[in-house]
Amino acid sequence: MNLRLRADRLSGRTSEPFSLELSAGEVGIVLGEGAPSAFRVVSGADPAAGGALFFEGKEVTRWPTFQRSRAGMSFLGERSSLVDRLTVRENVVMALGAVQRRAAEADKLLEQLGLSASAGAVPSSLATIDRRRLELARAMVLNPKLLIWDRPNVGLEDLQMISLIASLRKYTETGMSALLMVIGALPEGRPQDRVVVVENTKI
Repeated sequence: MNLRLRADRLSGRTSEPFSLELSAGEVGIVLGEGAPSAFRVVSGADPAAGGALFFEGKEVTRWPTFQRSRAGMSFLGERSSLVDRLTVRENVVMALGAVQRRAAEADKLLEQLGLSASAGAVPSSLATIDRRRLELARAMVLNPKLLIWDRPNVGLEDLQMISLIASLRKYTETGMSALLMVIGALPEGRPQDRVVVVENTKI
């Protein structure tokens, strides 16, 4: 298993036990009002109330967020990390930092996600689905082993969400896993591999 979590409850926010497992190459969805709480626990922002979190066979329950990131976990929160004073291409180049040949790598990521034609635009001019793809491009620069994404479906229609998951598949086919936290209905077509429902909240 790439990721395994068991908790008696999620930091007091859910009243029922919670568990999930995700294998390498899978796309999983945590569905329901408790999904944001699950994101905070997996990212290290909140502790789980009992239980443990394992990543690639190692217990990471007490690891802070930065240590989880160094181990290969990448986190995309609900709030956008895009910089609107920069172009689409510059946003990806900035995320690459001091990596050599960063401009060429940025162009490759934009091409993979169908954003090449918008490379000179600013993020605010993009459709919501393309902003999500740009956030994904920025997350992919460090080749994470696991991507955890909080509420990527906000503002997207079902077909757009299915398209976004199809974009994710470009990377899960090479072994990366993805865990999406979703509030609302699942898109028809079941493009994901696993679903865990967390509805009983005490926020």
